[in-house]
Amino acid sequence: MRLQGPSGGFELSDEGGKPTTKSCRFTMCKCASAWIKSQAQSPISQLERKSPLPGPKASAPFEFPKLTFMKSSKSVLLDNGMPQTSTVPDALKKARWIWQGLANTDLHNGYALFRKSFTLDAIPGKARVLVTADQSYRLYLNGRYVCGGPARGFQSHWPFDEIDIRPWLKKGKNIIAVRAHHPGCGTFSYISEDTAGLLLALQAGKTLVVTDETWKARRQTEVRKDVVPLVAQMSFQEHIDLRDEPAGWTGISYDDSAWKHPKDQPRAWNAMPWYSLETRGIPLLREDESFKGRLVGIAAGRSAKGAASTRDVYLTRHEEGFAHKTTGPARWPLTIEPSPKGRWRSYLIDFSKTVVGCPILTVNGASGGETVDLTFHEVVDPATLAPYVDTNSWSDIALGNRAILRKGKNEHTFFHPMGFRYAVITVRDATKPLKLDFSIRSMAYPFTREGSFHSSDETLNSIWEACAWTQECCSLDAYVDTPWREQAQWWGDARVQAWNTFHFCN
Repeated sequence: MRLQGPSGGFELSDEGGKPTTKSCRFTMCKCASAWIKSQAQSPISQLERKSPLPGPKASAPFEFPKLTFMKSSKSVLLDNGMPQTSTVPDALKKARWIWQGLANTDLHNGYALFRKSFTLDAIPGKARVLVTADQSYRLYLNGRYVCGGPARGFQSHWPFDEIDIRPWLKKGKNIIAVRAHHPGCGTFSYISEDTAGLLLALQAGKTLVVTDETWKARRQTEVRKDVVPLVAQMSFQEHIDLRDEPAGWTGISYDDSAWKHPKDQPRAWNAMPWYSLETRGIPLLREDESFKGRLVGIAAGRSAKGAASTRDVYLTRHEEGFAHKTTGPARWPLTIEPSPKGRWRSYLIDFSKTVVGCPILTVNGASGGETVDLTFHEVVDPATLAPYVDTNSWSDIALGNRAILRKGKNEHTFFHPMGFRYAVITVRDATKPLKLDFSIRSMAYPFTREGSFHSSDETLNSIWEACAWTQECCSLDAYVDTPWREQAQWWGDARVQAWNTFHFCN
């Protein structure tokens, strides 16, 4: 076979130069292109460039774009000059933005929980939820997780999601529950307008439920606010004390009588800063897969001074020493052997490739007060099984979470998705054996992989598969440069990724 193509693009062709019946075009970075060039003399493949790369072109003088708001059948201008789309469903216009407490006060790394009950005489043929939150939400129905959102956007055209909820409904009493988060500051994927809120409308047949002052809500004070960011460009580590979290709060049987009604005056659906809402421009992310890794290393040691109150579990764990000893395979759930107060046991988990999603931790048999720290990594030293840590990185990488266990059974899904290959689970102050399970609930754009590549060179096949999986991992609610460090959309990267997707998804 021969790989050939113009200007850095390549296609599979036969020795006569004609495309094969199953041709595959793809683009490569300079490193991959150079590597394939080095293989040009091999008997397996030859590289031939049809035309030289075009030289640089003189750039035209830069002009600032002129912004004009256009009137059309789908858009009108508000008195404040902001465009207002007319595609917002009437049901959502009846909802009000709510938050527990003042919506623009004490927002830094703030979490809030919401609940509302409703009754159905029968399960209708159609049922949907229209929902959004600033900055993000996780939706539950009758104790079961539904989805998270919204897609990233700007408050002047804030996106809302539409979800078919019929599979989660039941005859009789139902509970809709939401966990929402506001970082209280901007990140590389979010511009803060210093106002938090939840907006929701549920339609099930003739039943309409909207967010208003009748809902029940509470701030999650059990989540520590003064923790470090996951990285300089993202939101914060999540440190939660499960002893203070209301167990089973998403379920029907939970008693929310002690919860309060939203204190802040509920605001209209198009109140500032959300002058205009728009439907989500992309499909809901796929969250139907569960990833599990395998145990490859174990370690034990003494907790560092101040470990119990640290704001940064990642740095603390690094200072304690990340090296592990190789161990054989183990079945999930892991049996955590007891250790004295002030000591920890560590477990290195390898997911075999990069995975992206929200970590789920389940622990049984806790006495109460044990601490589980999670840190997430891309690379480990094969000799010491120590994750690579760059303490001089300008990104201040600190990908970690913490859960302090309640007595008995603990199950918690951490809010923010992580991208990583290796996870280190550190259990502190466990004076009796525990059973621990750990998995990742996927979060990815719902690609259907149609493009393919195959050759007689397994190295080339591996490069293709690595590139294809990387494309999937970097496709969330936007093309992101990395699911690990930034989760940010850069136009230079997005241009290449869009071209890759064109071939990847045919």
